[in-house]
Amino acid sequence: MASDRVTLDEADTVRLMLEFLEEKGLFITQLALERETNITNPKYSDDVSFLRQLIFDGQWDQALDYLAPLQKFDEFDGNLFQFHILKHKFLELVCLRSEASDEDAKIASAELSRCLEQLRPFCPNQHEYKTLLSLSSETRLTDHVAFTDWNPSASRAQCFKAIFPIVEPFLEANSSTKNLSESSTNQRLLQLLVKGLLYEASVEYCQAKATGLADTPRRESMLGSVSGLLQVSPSPTTTPTTTSTRLAKSPSPSPEEKAPRPRFVPVTTLEDVQAIRAVEVHPSGDVYALGANSKTLRLCRFPDLQRWRMDGGTTQNAEVVAKKHKHHKGSIYCLAWNPTGDLIASGSNDKTIKLCRYNASTRTFEGGEMELNHHDGTVRDMCFMEDVSNHQSLLISGGAGDCKVYVTDCATGVVVRALSGHAGHIYSLYTWGGCMFVSGSQDKTIRFWDLRSSQCVNVLGSANSLSSQGSPVASVCVDRGGRVLASGHEDSFIMIYDIRSQRVIQNLKPHAGDVRSVRFSKENNFLLTGSYDQKMMVIDVRGGDLAKQLPCAVVAEHSDKVIQCRWHPSSTMFVSTSADRTAVCWSLPPM
Repeated sequence: MASDRVTLDEADTVRLMLEFLEEKGLFITQLALERETNITNPKYSDDVSFLRQLIFDGQWDQALDYLAPLQKFDEFDGNLFQFHILKHKFLELVCLRSEASDEDAKIASAELSRCLEQLRPFCPNQHEYKTLLSLSSETRLTDHVAFTDWNPSASRAQCFKAIFPIVEPFLEANSSTKNLSESSTNQRLLQLLVKGLLYEASVEYCQAKATGLADTPRRESMLGSVSGLLQVSPSPTTTPTTTSTRLAKSPSPSPEEKAPRPRFVPVTTLEDVQAIRAVEVHPSGDVYALGANSKTLRLCRFPDLQRWRMDGGTTQNAEVVAKKHKHHKGSIYCLAWNPTGDLIASGSNDKTIKLCRYNASTRTFEGGEMELNHHDGTVRDMCFMEDVSNHQSLLISGGAGDCKVYVTDCATGVVVRALSGHAGHIYSLYTWGGCMFVSGSQDKTIRFWDLRSSQCVNVLGSANSLSSQGSPVASVCVDRGGRVLASGHEDSFIMIYDIRSQRVIQNLKPHAGDVRSVRFSKENNFLLTGSYDQKMMVIDVRGGDLAKQLPCAVVAEHSDKVIQCRWHPSSTMFVSTSADRTAVCWSLPPM
């Protein structure tokens, strides 16, 4: 019996995805996929690939130098090429200047003036030059009406797209690999999906007619999916999601029900020029704070999920309601809100902590800042507690340097306690009310503290994990009842520990990299984890018996290391920060 064999090239499949990502404007994800697979769409010559990498790395001067030899050819439009390169360099300088300190801003302004002067002879018309000249006076690039949605990744992709036709005749001619079959164009992935759905719908319709069994609802559902695919429109740059999990309080459906499991999708996204490290959610759930390596502190408003669903569930830019440029002299490593939400603390590798008052009704910072300078190393984590004697806020902080845990009176800025015990950097702190808090350290131990005592009340070594030598403790959290502790470790393990009986319940390893963030949901039903393997997972802890195998699933993914993730206090939304320079608010999709 004759048979046909279909061979599917993995590279072709990747190119389909790359074309789709570029069409949707998902440039960060596109570049991450290219780096991991070493495949581009289309397949460029070595010279073009090198030039493209220079542009996507923002090495503008090197790109100009690389193609300087082409200036000798009359057919090469060197003026237009230099215009595009210098224009995008200029735009990034405008953005960097707004993020710079006073001293750095002067240097950036001088560089900006030089770049504008270089641009002048290459501008195609006077109007273009006047537009760029007006940008040099803007406080922020995004304040200009033409650049409200500007971001570095999309800008660099647009630059390469503009110059490729200029350089293609000169650099592609020597390529022996150029082949029209080695590219995906014209939304090829969507075309294939539409054809597949139409084929399946047609087969089912014909079967229904042949057998006399009506199958109209199924056929209409399939054709509705086709209609939806045909109406796809570009969305803002987002980061991708992966596999899904079910986060409802109702019991999971039986296999017979075959109900599709919802997945988390990005609701809003924010991109910085450097990695975004810290996130902390306001107690009210109205806003969340972000701290970045760019030294910028931002407050972003949580999206209105009902309006988002009514608008079709497309990803939007995060709404920044307050912002402090150069808030620290170094990167912002950690953030914390006090229980009443009127005070926010930020810690940095400049060895300082800053306390700022916050007005929730106006969503603004108020008054001056209080700076604390008692740390002699990077401040890695903080949490607030209440002084039961006078009901004032106490700040618990720890980090590198002397490896002490400091307790500070926030009203006076005076250190009231310096707790010793750890022999390595303190990575994580967590309190669950009352006088108790817990710390995790590079020294592979977890220590339990009671403010009524000058010594830690219990020490737990991470050698209890499956790693015989133990592993540094990157993150700790405790459920609201103070009964169960979860800790994330650099060896990829997560430990579940019973505080009352002082025993390890189990160790699990759902990740393939450092587990940098662990957090229980408000009702203690789920544990959210984030890792350097770029993934975020949800572990279902509703069953009661935590010693049994716990269901878990990947719910979202960044294109680089996940640094922190935090639940919204009253919904299934959560916010994550990453080394890919983005912070994303995730939620279940509109149903």
